[in-house]
Amino acid sequence: MYSPLIPSAQRTHLLAPDNPPPVIRSTVNIELLSEFPLLLSGQIKLQIPVYTVWGACEDVLVLEKFRAGTYSIENLNVIDEATTRCLDIGGVKLRLLGLGGALVPHKLFDNGDGNATIAGAQGTMWTTALQIGELVDTAQRVFDQTETRLLVTHASPGREGILAQLALVLKADLTISAGLHFRYATSYNEFSVQGDFEGFRHKLALGKESFDKVWDSVKTQVDAVIDDNQRILLDKALHVVEKLPPAQPSSGPGATATGEEPAWKNCWNWNLCDAAYGSLVLDVKEGRISSELKSQGEFMLPPTILATEVSKVSTTLIAGPLPCQEPRIQPHPLFQRPKATMPSLVSRRQRYLRLFLIVLFPTIPASLLHPPRRQMWILGAVQVRQRLTVPPALKRRTRRRPRGKKRKKERIKRGLIVQETAPALPMAHRQRRRLHCQNLQRLVLLMLADLTQMM
Repeated sequence: MYSPLIPSAQRTHLLAPDNPPPVIRSTVNIELLSEFPLLLSGQIKLQIPVYTVWGACEDVLVLEKFRAGTYSIENLNVIDEATTRCLDIGGVKLRLLGLGGALVPHKLFDNGDGNATIAGAQGTMWTTALQIGELVDTAQRVFDQTETRLLVTHASPGREGILAQLALVLKADLTISAGLHFRYATSYNEFSVQGDFEGFRHKLALGKESFDKVWDSVKTQVDAVIDDNQRILLDKALHVVEKLPPAQPSSGPGATATGEEPAWKNCWNWNLCDAAYGSLVLDVKEGRISSELKSQGEFMLPPTILATEVSKVSTTLIAGPLPCQEPRIQPHPLFQRPKATMPSLVSRRQRYLRLFLIVLFPTIPASLLHPPRRQMWILGAVQVRQRLTVPPALKRRTRRRPRGKKRKKERIKRGLIVQETAPALPMAHRQRRRLHCQNLQRLVLLMLADLTQMM
């Protein structure tokens, strides 16, 4: 029921409690699960080359037919432990190495229904130790120091220590994975997420420990059934697990200097989100590889709002305005006129906040803060602002100080330096200004009281 090819209405009908599993199996056909038959018949085609690895839910028999050449789709290239591709793009030779399937420790030595190194059964796929060994063998045969190596895996090297060790052995410069199913794509290197180099070694040691537990329990059985070619691949896989970078020595006296693992800072990793939620674009140009991540994300609304308004919010976020319509710019809630049905406390609070902004920022034009039809109520605030301004004629004035000490003394003796004081304000003006100050104080107190009640 996770297939995006199933319409929403049909999915809801199939998941109804009155539909037993046999009815669902008889209703769902291959067309609702996959477009693979359409690709195989040529009804739909891939317009550009696609390089991919298989995931955790695939058919092992189909993948073996691709490896044998029975199935072939134009522009579809499956990268696995036995197949590699080199792309010469933008002055960069990009070597693609791939490893598909989930990493399940207790299935590393179980081939399932597969006939070769590909392992899987009952619609699931996983990685085996022989696959890891064959991938190392393939990478060693095509090694070129001038190439940039990109390791593509289903499981994440950031979570699985064995895959991080594999990236070290393959000398990978970049890794891409997609097995975590996050809503956001991530970009990181080990230096950015580990506290120190010992943290990186600890992750690798945990991967080695989980592998050793399985290997110790099945070692006798595996040695009894593998042939010489498989022994070579198994030895390479064991070498991957055993390869731990040396610990960094202390900086005290007598410490020996050892080189730091280059991948600790230089290997860069991307973990993709599901295709329905985002994408990663690598732009190779003039010898540089730039990246662009896009993620749809998830709802960040409070539970109460999400429960009542999820249909409206999803329509707004996903659909948005129609292409032929210009998006309507909504004013900030602070400057919206309160509806008549709203409590008087809210409308009065908004008026106080607006008035407070105008008094604090007198240089902001009122036309920028309010629509023309909503400016009638601010006349009182404008008058308060104008009346609180002291007229220029009433400001205190002083004469310019003379230059030079001698000249100053002479002017003081002659009585030429006189400091003019501002004349006394008329009684009516002083009372009017005091009244406006009191009104402003009451206004601020009322506003603070309303805000306190709302908190």
